[in-house]
Amino acid sequence: MLAECAVPEDYIVAYISSSGFAASLPNSVKIEQGIHGTGLKVTSFLRIDKLYTLHRSVILGKIGELPRSIRSEVKSQLGKLFESL
Repeated sequence: MLAECAVPEDYIVAYISSSGFAASLPNSVKIEQGIHGTGLKVTSFLRIDKLYTLHRSVILGKIGELPRSIRSEVKSQLGKLFESL
């Protein structure tokens, strides 16, 4: 989850992929395998260019949490993405 929306129980989320294709994209943030607390079993890539709004009813649960350094990178990449509009 990237953010809680103004509408109750709606959340903005980003796609996470472990594919090599995602690694090659400029708007991907790398999350290394083994970073404590993420819950990810393999190195993965958070796709800043694939955002969704989901209602709580379709979210099955929490996998983990991103460390502050990765959250900062996500914010930076989101800023770059929207600056280009």
